[in-house]
Amino acid sequence: MEETLNHRMTRFLQVLYERGQKGETFEVMIGKRYIRVVKITPSSVAGYPHLKHVHCFIELGSGRVFRASNWNRPASGVRYELGEEGSYKRLLERANPDGEYLL
Repeated sequence: MEETLNHRMTRFLQVLYERGQKGETFEVMIGKRYIRVVKITPSSVAGYPHLKHVHCFIELGSGRVFRASNWNRPASGVRYELGEEGSYKRLLERANPDGEYLL
């Protein structure tokens, strides 16, 4: 049975979490067109218990993965596609919480 995009996205997030440092987590924020994947790290700055930054964007429906340009917008150019077998396998092999694989 073929995996759905939801299953593949869940597995991708699981890989990021497993490869992360202690205390790092990820959350997803679903928008109109994209899912924003946000990395949350502990902070040592007084008054700021954690820091958040956008890790990547995933386009709803297509499963295309983009590097973040800023908090609200993905950068141009698809980096990976969850729906394409070869691209999905490369994504799982290379994925890391720091995002170098998206450059």
